Amino acid sequence: MSKPHLTQGFDIATIVPALSRRFDSLDLIAWFSAAYFFPQACLAIGFGRLAAVANTRMLVVIDGILLIVGSILCIIANSATVFILGRVITGLGIALGFPLCATILICITSPDERPLYMAGCVGVDVMSLAFGSLLGGFFETNIDYRWVFALTIFGAVMSMIFIYPFQQPARPTDHFSAWQHVCRFDFLGFGLFLVCSICLLLALQMATQSGRWNSTPVVVLFALFTATLPIFILQQRTHSHPDDRLLPRGTFSRDMSLLLGFGFFTMFAMYGSVHGLSSFDTGICLLAFFITSGVASLATGVSTEFVTYTNTIVLTGVSLALVGSAVLTTLDQNTSRLKASLLTMISGFGFGTAQTLAVVFSQSWVAEHLQSLTVSIALMMQLLGGTLGLVLGGSLLNMRVRAGLQHLQGTLNEAQVAEIAQGSLPPEVLDTLPKSVTVEVYTIMAQAVQNIFYTATGAVAVAGLLALCMRWHRIKTSS
Repeated sequence: MSKPHLTQGFDIATIVPALSRRFDSLDLIAWFSAAYFFPQACLAIGFGRLAAVANTRMLVVIDGILLIVGSILCIIANSATVFILGRVITGLGIALGFPLCATILICITSPDERPLYMAGCVGVDVMSLAFGSLLGGFFETNIDYRWVFALTIFGAVMSMIFIYPFQQPARPTDHFSAWQHVCRFDFLGFGLFLVCSICLLLALQMATQSGRWNSTPVVVLFALFTATLPIFILQQRTHSHPDDRLLPRGTFSRDMSLLLGFGFFTMFAMYGSVHGLSSFDTGICLLAFFITSGVASLATGVSTEFVTYTNTIVLTGVSLALVGSAVLTTLDQNTSRLKASLLTMISGFGFGTAQTLAVVFSQSWVAEHLQSLTVSIALMMQLLGGTLGLVLGGSLLNMRVRAGLQHLQGTLNEAQVAEIAQGSLPPEVLDTLPKSVTVEVYTIMAQAVQNIFYTATGAVAVAGLLALCMRWHRIKTSS
C-alpha cells in the first residue's frame, strides 16, 4: 500500500506554476495535476478486479514500466502536451499500484493485523507527499525539476526489485485458463463505469478551467454522464452472474455504503483544503499539513490495537476533521506564517485521522475473496472525492478571485489576473503588481480561500452524518 506515492516520486504542487511558465501554458495548468488523478479515479476498480486474478509478478513489471515511461516523458517534455501525457501514464501506473499493493498486503497479513498495517502504509504514503512537496520546490528552485521525475524512476525500479520476489499464494481461480478469466470479466460494466466517470471528471475540469458551464462540450459530457450512470446501475443489478460483475454480489451493504460515502466526503474536503493551502505559503503549509496528517494516520493504525469498536475511531476521526477544517476558515491575509502552520497542523491531524478509515476498515466487512477488491473500491471513492475536491476547489477559487479583481481590470492585465486566479502569488508575479493594489489582491485571495474552507467544513459535516448512521462493528474478529 505504501508503494504508489513512493513511486510517484514527489508531489508537483510546488512546481506547477514554474512548469506553466516553462511551457508557456497557463491555460493548461490545471491539467498537470488532473491528468495524474483522473486515471486513478476511473480505473482503480477495473485494476482491482485484475489484481485479484492476474499474476502478481507480471503486474509488478507492468506497473513499473508505466511509471518509468511516464516519468521519462515528463523529463524529456518540451511542451505541455507531452508533459501531460507523461502524467497520464504515471497515473495509470499508480492506478494499478494501489490494488496490487492491497492484494499483496491482504495476502501477507491476518484480518486482525490488517487495520494496523494498512493505516501504517497510508501514513507513510501521506508523509512521502509532505517531503515530496518540499523537495519538489527545492529542486525547481535550486537544481532542475527533472530530478523530481528521475527520482520517481529510481523508486519504480526499487519497487520492482523488492516486490517481484513475492510468492503469490494459491487462489481458487488459479486453474482457470486465460480465456475463462476474460469471459468472467465484466467488460460491459467496466466500459459503462469508465465512460460515466470520464465524462463527469472531464466535464467538471473543462467547465472549471474555462468558467463556461453552458458550453457545448461541457453540456454534452454532462448529458453522457447523466445517461450512462443509470444504465450502469441497471446493468449491475440485472447481471446474469452477480459474482462476476464489476461490483460483485456481497460488496455493498448498508454500512459498507455509508463507509464509502464517508471516505468520499472526507477526501473531498481534504483535497479541497489542500488547494486552499497552496494560496498561502505552499512549502511550509503543505509540509506541516502532510506531516501531521501522516503522523495522525500512523496513530490511528496503532489505536486499532486498543480500541474495540470501529465506530469509536470513525467518529473520533470525523470530529477531529471537522474541527480541523473549521479552524482553517480563520486564515486571512494578516495571518502570520507561524499561525498558518499551526492551524494547518490542527487540520492535518484531523484529516489524517479520518482519511485512513474507509480503506482500513472496508476490507473487514466483506467476505475474504472480496477484500482486495473492496479496498480498491474504497480507494476509488476516496480518489474520486479528492479529485472532485481539487477540481471544484480550484474552480471556486478561480471564480471568487476573478470576481474580486474585476474592478482592478484597468490596473492589472489579463495575464496577471489569470495567474493570480490560480491561487498563488510567486515572487515573479508579485514583483509585477502595482504596489497600490498588492494588499487588496492579498485580501481578495484570502477571502476566496475562506470560501474553500467553508465548503470543506460542509463536506466533513456530511461525512459525520454518514458516520453517525453506521451500526457498531468490532475491529478484531477475535474480540
